[in-house]
Amino acid sequence: MGVGFIAELSNLYTLNFKDSKLIPKNYKGYIAIANELKIITPIKGYFMPRQSVTRGEAAKMLVNYLKVEKQ
Repeated sequence: MGVGFIAELSNLYTLNFKDSKLIPKNYKGYIAIANELKIITPIKGYFMPRQSVTRGEAAKMLVNYLKVEKQ
């Protein structure tokens, strides 16, 4: 999406996930952007950064990304 330089400014972002302390600092900007664009979907307020992503979840993220790109 070309927002990497913005996402890398991780101090700009506040994540409201219940497990946000588990998210590595260098990923926070990317996750914040993906969350705001509705590319990712938190589960009951959790991001679960240590859990593997299923194929179905990955497919859903790709579809959500393509919807954002289309706008």
